[in-house]
Amino acid sequence: MGGHYDSMMIRATTEEELQKKWREFIKQEEYEHGHGAYSGTLATCSGLKILEHRKFKTRRKSDEWLEDRVEKREQAIAVRCVEKPKGKMWDGQKKVDHKRGYWWVIGGMCAS
Repeated sequence: MGGHYDSMMIRATTEEELQKKWREFIKQEEYEHGHGAYSGTLATCSGLKILEHRKFKTRRKSDEWLEDRVEKREQAIAVRCVEKPKGKMWDGQKKVDHKRGYWWVIGGMCAS
């Protein structure tokens, strides 16, 4: 089976908050796309590895760096990003507070 890179953004203040929002996002992905091992979503990653020391100016730079480092069936990786999000982001069911916390780009290799 194949795989493809995907990413999204989450706003969080602490690693604990980031992990919690990641789990909520994965739960929603599984609800919308199924629980299968080949759903083609970030839910096929084995977990989340947070690299707090990695920080990028743009989402594009974050994605370029992440895409070279993620593997199918391995953990997705989270890095900090200065740029405000464009595209897929997640903050549970709440409105995103752009003044609190950091933006994290999470990238992973999705099994499909």
